[in-house]
Amino acid sequence: MHFISSSQPTAGNARECKGQSHRITYHLKFALILRLLSRALMKEKLLAGTSIVVDRYSFSGVAFSTAKGMDSKWCWEPEVGLLAPDAIIYLDMPIEDAAQRGEFGGERYEKIDFQKTVQGKFKGLQTPEWNVLDARQTIEELETQIKEIALKTVTEVESTEFNTLK
Repeated sequence: MHFISSSQPTAGNARECKGQSHRITYHLKFALILRLLSRALMKEKLLAGTSIVVDRYSFSGVAFSTAKGMDSKWCWEPEVGLLAPDAIIYLDMPIEDAAQRGEFGGERYEKIDFQKTVQGKFKGLQTPEWNVLDARQTIEELETQIKEIALKTVTEVESTEFNTLK
């Protein structure tokens, strides 16, 4: 499942979100519409034995919104009660290195200073349970590590109850 894509019809256009009221609306749209409405589908799939890999779940919305100056407690409130991930894999690298990759800067928020702020917000959300991987590694190295984490997690949680974000 993929969350927080400005190309989704329900997402609107991130480039049009200017000012605090638009940022609030955009944050709530993702938190309440996209994730909350997907909760039932996610639970159904999980109960049927399907593993789900989710790109940009709750933590991304909170990191980006707080980087824009919004209150972190307020940003986290809509996330409370959503299904908690069994594993979090965070691909990290210096922003300057990320900027050297193709098409960096094409999106409104792909500015080095802002991305450093977002990166700091992500670091502030991290707990020891997060799997932080160095994204400067090769795709093959990352694939091996991610696969290992995913398989271990599936085995560990196959007969556990659902947890929710708190």
